[in-house]
Amino acid sequence: MQRCKRFAAIAIVVAGGTGAQAQNLIVNGSFEKPVVTAGGTSSFVTGDAFFGWNVVGANGDVAVTSDQFASRGFVFPAQSGAQWLDLSGTLDMANVGVEQTVSTTRGAKYELAFSVGNVFDAKGPFGTSSRVDVFINGVLAMSAIALAGNDATMTWQNFSYKFVAGSGKTTIAFINADPQGDQICGLDSVSLLASANSRVEDSAAP
Repeated sequence: MQRCKRFAAIAIVVAGGTGAQAQNLIVNGSFEKPVVTAGGTSSFVTGDAFFGWNVVGANGDVAVTSDQFASRGFVFPAQSGAQWLDLSGTLDMANVGVEQTVSTTRGAKYELAFSVGNVFDAKGPFGTSSRVDVFINGVLAMSAIALAGNDATMTWQNFSYKFVAGSGKTTIAFINADPQGDQICGLDSVSLLASANSRVEDSAAP
């Protein structure tokens, strides 16, 4: 992946999504598959594929996680559904993540939305924030940094990014940008919706 380029586009924090009737182009965006044991996780290493997603980046893993998962007095509810994805996995490695390629229309406008989560653990391995780097067709589009609340419950923050598709296929990747050893980098509620009626300013086609 190339980290030296950026889109000149607007990345904003949002409270909601785009039109409820639009079709989500992302498969398994809330990581409800595979179904994991209540309170448990299911990990996939770099090079693996699972239900629409490919694990990419540095050698490591990601972990589909139950919303009943708890550790060291902290609880980790999903942002939506019953599961979420921990980009730090079980090996706590940086620069590991997931990607998915979807069909798009060249020149059409799209809005990517997703949630990033963490707990507040100032002196412990979970830290107080999570950073996810988002790539579109191998180019860094934005860095989403979610700050945790002041309690022991996973806090989720919603993000969105608008862009114009440059071809009939678009690959979107979410990479853990937390330091190595940080044990939580939550991702959930990923959607990609066509936004034909919205205007995208200062954006470039990937």
